[in-house]
Amino acid sequence: MKPKNAKQKAAAKRPAQKDERIIADSMAQAAAVLDCKIGLLRAAKKAGCPAFVGSRVKLAELRTWLESNEQAIAGFDDKAALECEKLRKQIERLEIDNDARRGKLIGADVVRHKWLGFTSSARQLLLNLPAELAPALAGLSAAEIEARLIEEMDETLARLAECPLGDEVQIDE
Repeated sequence: MKPKNAKQKAAAKRPAQKDERIIADSMAQAAAVLDCKIGLLRAAKKAGCPAFVGSRVKLAELRTWLESNEQAIAGFDDKAALECEKLRKQIERLEIDNDARRGKLIGADVVRHKWLGFTSSARQLLLNLPAELAPALAGLSAAEIEARLIEEMDETLARLAECPLGDEVQIDE
């Protein structure tokens, strides 16, 4: 175990004889003395560290084992991170289920149907413009035709903007 902060560096410089006599009564106590996570100690015990005798922990032996067996316990944090990620995903699924039950979500098929209706109406409005405008534009100058086209396009876009998604747009025929 590599020292991470000043406290751990100072503890690493202490004479080993002092630690040789110290036996922690529990993993929690050992984790507090060594300033590490209890999950690290559980991983060390599971990996076969001989410092664990019943519920007691020989600190000097544990420290030596941790320093020489870093690869054996390298993934202990990964497991906790994976468990946290799994819980986050479960919470997310539950929130989605709750929102669906409360009616806060709209199904993709409903949205697709409404959107197709809206785009169909918009398409029809745009396709009707030439037939509606052609007779009125005959004999006008280019500038007047352009102004009239802009006016009609603005009106058509305003009609599209006013209707909520999926509501039928009234088409003048």
